[in-house]
Parts: sequence; C-alpha cells; structure tokens
Amino acid sequence: PRATDPAAGQYIRISAVTTDTITVNVGDGNTNFSNHTFVSAAANAVTFAGNTANQLTDAQTALCSDVQSAVDSLTSIATTIIAAGNLSSMPTEVNYGTGMGPGELKCARDLGYFIDAISVDMFCEGNRHTKEFTRQYFTNATTPLSNGLVGEEAESVTAFQTAVNEMKKAVYNALYYKDLTVTEGDSVYGNGDGPIDRQSSNACADVQAALDTLGTIVTDAITAGNITGGIWNAADNAGTFITGEAKCRRDIGHIVDAVAQDLWFGGNEYTLAATKEYFNNNALISNGVDNEVGPSITAFRRAQDLMNRAVNNQYYDRDLTITLDQTGDPPVFSDIHSNAAISILDNKKFIAAEAYERMLAAYPSYTPQADNTKQDCLDDVYDVLDQIAYDVKHGGNSKTYDAAKVYVTNVFNGVAVETFIDAERDEAAKVFTEAKNVAIAVINNVAVTPTGANTETQVFDFTTTPDWDTDELLPQCGSAIAATDTLFGIIIQAIGNDGG
Repeated sequence: PRATDPAAGQYIRISAVTTDTITVNVGDGNTNFSNHTFVSAAANAVTFAGNTANQLTDAQTALCSDVQSAVDSLTSIATTIIAAGNLSSMPTEVNYGTGMGPGELKCARDLGYFIDAISVDMFCEGNRHTKEFTRQYFTNATTPLSNGLVGEEAESVTAFQTAVNEMKKAVYNALYYKDLTVTEGDSVYGNGDGPIDRQSSNACADVQAALDTLGTIVTDAITAGNITGGIWNAADNAGTFITGEAKCRRDIGHIVDAVAQDLWFGGNEYTLAATKEYFNNNALISNGVDNEVGPSITAFRRAQDLMNRAVNNQYYDRDLTITLDQTGDPPVFSDIHSNAAISILDNKKFIAAEAYERMLAAYPSYTPQADNTKQDCLDDVYDVLDQIAYDVKHGGNSKTYDAAKVYVTNVFNGVAVETFIDAERDEAAKVFTEAKNVAIAVINNVAVTPTGANTETQVFDFTTTPDWDTDELLPQCGSAIAATDTLFGIIIQAIGNDGG
C-alpha cells in the first residue's frame, strides 16, 4: 500500500482464507471503490506476527499490546497491594472473567452441577445426587441425550476426571482456598498411621477415594453410553443425617410447603402460620431456633434461592411444558444485590445527610444559590439513590442513566431549568462522591460516624447472608459494591465541575 493508505505499516486481520487467496480489509478507499487486487510485492515483504510459527525469528515487542497491557494490570494488583502492606487497594470486585468460547458456558455450568452433586453426596455419605446428575444426560437407561454429551464423550470424561482431581487437591489444601485449621489425623480414619500433614497428598485418603468412586459413577456411564447394570441396579443411597439435621430439613420443608401454598392461593396465610410455630407469646420457643437464629436465616434464604431456581427450571425435576408469559419471565434477583438495594433505601436519609455534611466540610463557604435550599439538595440525593438502588437490584444502568441526564441537559420533567446547578457543580459532585462512599459502607454494615449536623441514624441489617468466602480477605458483597461504584460514577461524570 501507499504510505498514505490506512493499511500502510499495519498488521491486518485476515477475515477469510481459501487454498490460494486471503481476504483482508485494507481500509477506506476514499473515492476509489474499484476492486483492489494484489499486483506485486518486494522481496521478504511478508512478515509474521509473534503468535505464528515464525515467532522466534520475527517476534515483535509491540504485538498483542492489549494482552501485554492486561499482564501489566494484573501483575500490578499483586505488586501494589504487597508494597502497601495492606488490602485497602484491593479491587472492589472479584472478576471471574467472561471470555468463554462457544459452548464453554454450558460446559462450565455442567461442571458446576457435577461438583455440587458430589459435594452434597460427600456430606451425606451417599450417591443419590451424583446418580441423579448422571441421569440428566440420558433420555432412558440406554439412550444418551442427543444434545447432551454425544460426540464429545472423551472430552467430557476428561473434564469430569479433572474436576475430581481438583476436588481431591482441595481436600488436602493444595488449592488457593485452604483451611489450615483442620485437625490432622490418620490417612484413613482409624487406621492408626497419623497424624498426616493436612497439606500432604496422602491426607484423607479415604475421602479422596470416595471422590473417585462418585466421579466414576458419572464417567463410566458416559463412556458406556448407558445407565444399566452394576450400581444402577441398586437403589440410590440418600446417605445419613447428622444429629439434628432431620429436624432442620423438616422445618425447611414446612417453610417451602407454606410458600408454595401461598403462591398457589396468592396470599401469605400459610407462610405466616409456619412462622408463628417458632413463637410463643411473641418470643421464640426454647426448643425451636432460639440458639441458632443466624444459621436458620441462612438456611431459609438458601431455600429461597433454590425455589427461585426451581421456578426457572434450573434443577433436576423440570416442567418444560410450562407456557411462558408473553412479556417474558421476571428476573431472579440475587441475595447480595437485593440486600444491597434494601440497605441503600433503608439508609437513604442517612446517606444524603452525611454526604451533604461532608460537602460542607470540604466547602465551608458554600451557600445554596437563589431558589435552592439544603432540602432541595437532599431531595436530589434521595431521588438518585432510588434509581441506583433499582439498578443495583435489577442489573443494568437505565434508571441511573435517566437520572444523570438532567445534570447534562438541565431539563427536568420536560422543563428547562437554566440555573439548575451550573454554579455549584463542584459541590454537587462532592455530595454524590461522598454519597457513594457512605452507600458502600452501609451495604457492608460498616458503622459510619456522623459528620457535623447529621442527626440521621444509620440502619444496620445483620440478617443478611454472608458471602461464602468471608474469611478469604476478598472484597465483601463484591459485585454489588462494584455496581454501586459504577452507577454513582455515571452521576458524578454527568455533573462534571464548575468548569463545564
């Protein structure tokens, strides 16, 4: 190409290949829209990028600059945090990545179901869940599901076997998440050869063997292409309950039954009745859940999650004949995002008042402009918090985006507001910056010391279900905090500053 052409000196992506042609986009031809065909090239004009067979003889330091940038960013997470000597600069959200190829999402989902099934069976010392998981890949005992694993049996077996090996590593603390408080003991319970180091591959050999046994139920069936003979001739083993577990399961069942009955009739009578069984004269009964309120709430909320999934046919027993609503099914909200939204709304007045006082501390000479009052500012914060809470709970940013537009257009409810906040954008941005900081604190139930004349009271909710990895020094309520941070960022960016 000519030096002035867009493709000059550039690595161009090949979009199609035949036995003797390649197709590339050489850029805008300006006024020349005729076919551009290859005429000639100088000797050795074709070079190879660093990810080709010639990478050792023609490597370019600037290749894959986006990948190199990602490497730098990820490495800096470790170096910055270690250099600081604390976790204050830890990213607000753990990003598990989204770069999955075709079919990979379904594969990851199935591996998750596989791990869940084996985990429950390990806890119960049975095999019912693993066998039920396996049955999902078959239409009957001798016919594999056509859109299941047919055609990729070997790959699936490899994936499931690898998952078992990783579960075994988890047992002897060879993965990132460890429990080094586990009491060391015999390699096989009761054989007298202990104590075995809790991080030795020989630790809990009987547990590792049980993992192998459960995993083999699945892989053998996939390889054989049927679920007949052997273990399939025996009844499913549901396992055994530990002390008190039968009562706990019974109680959860009562709540699930009550919720289902109320869904059928469209009320709450049965749920209220089931709840009252735990009380006597407005106090918890002594042999109910009085000494285990926290675990009970966690169990009931987990049941809530499972019921929501069941409604969306995400479990083994499905009804695929259900007619979908014409407007689509409502989303299932996560506990974390729902709890975060509730915390924001419960503390709406506290957040607004605290943010306003912090702004005054930063701008002590501030006085509201004409026709504007402190209450007007607080009302604006209330309105924005309503929209942000909605988006945190439901996902997306549509409500927040609409709320932010008024700060860009100076149009409210179709009416131009010429003065609006143009003279105090610095102060408004400070208010919402502090509102974000306070909102993040209240989501995490962190006590906020009131500033100045803030007489509002912070509301705490210690009934929220803790993150599963609370003890792993990771950001708590990570995804909800990240969403809150991003949504406030939209508002703050829209406000700008006094300079425009």
